[in-house]
Amino acid sequence: MRGMGLAKVGMSLCALALFAPGANAQLQPRESSWTQRAMGQYGGRIISGGGPLPSSVELEFTGAGDITGEYGFSQSGERVEGRLDACAVMRPYAISCRWHDRNGEGALEMVFSRDLSSFIGRWNIDATPDKWRSWFGRKLPSI
Repeated sequence: MRGMGLAKVGMSLCALALFAPGANAQLQPRESSWTQRAMGQYGGRIISGGGPLPSSVELEFTGAGDITGEYGFSQSGERVEGRLDACAVMRPYAISCRWHDRNGEGALEMVFSRDLSSFIGRWNIDATPDKWRSWFGRKLPSI
């Protein structure tokens, strides 16, 4: 009986931790082993304007330990360049960022493979936050 009471207390504490305010809030980026290994250049495709477009993404840590990045893609024969900022770790192997380029700005969520060789992402535009599009990439070899 006594062990049963401790089990109930343990389960209650776990429930409090899971549903406490801010329990599922985004974590601040920090140089954990997986985030360090996720930094680098990726080549892939972004779904925009109805079709997949060749894209590139580069992620890096700032001197303050924040994750930032740059990206580019070809659209109608022109190169569009943009930046990623306000990146946060959502959970292990997943980050969210804000993207900004000449076409607008919005949210980007990236989920990395366990070996960090690729990511599957989704992005939206602030003007249409419920309409998500795909973005994916494969890590390029370091030079």
